[in-house]
Amino acid sequence: MILLLSIAVLIAWIGVSRLGVLEAKVQQLGEQTLKKTIVAGDIRANLLMGIRDQKNAILSPTDAGSQQNAEVSRKSMAEVSQEIRSLSALISDIQEQNRLDTFQESYEELGKVNEECLTLAVLNTNLKGSNELYGRTYESTKVNIRRRRGESGIDLA
Repeated sequence: MILLLSIAVLIAWIGVSRLGVLEAKVQQLGEQTLKKTIVAGDIRANLLMGIRDQKNAILSPTDAGSQQNAEVSRKSMAEVSQEIRSLSALISDIQEQNRLDTFQESYEELGKVNEECLTLAVLNTNLKGSNELYGRTYESTKVNIRRRRGESGIDLA
């Protein structure tokens, strides 16, 4: 009877000690997963902010606004690059690393396109061209049309 009770206590003690080890491993796995999830969320948020600010730089009606939005976009994109490096350091699984490498290649291509868009956006040529077209050029054209109408006697209205 004592032998049976001793064996039961030994089995219980082994079970509890192994459960502690298992809990520690699950805790570590959960922490790693949580860290990766947070960094991936930061990547997503900064990427969307960078793209939004790129669009705002393109659409801004002033040179200063375009330049400010372009700088914010560049900063957000730089943060994405840093976060990709941070996420890479957290990854130990080869499949996850391959997916991150694929994402990083696509992101680098996006970065080139983003930079080209920002370079053109700060020139603000759409707004300046529109102002030129509907500003002095438009008024000058109207004056020339009125002169021609008066000279030729034709009413083009």
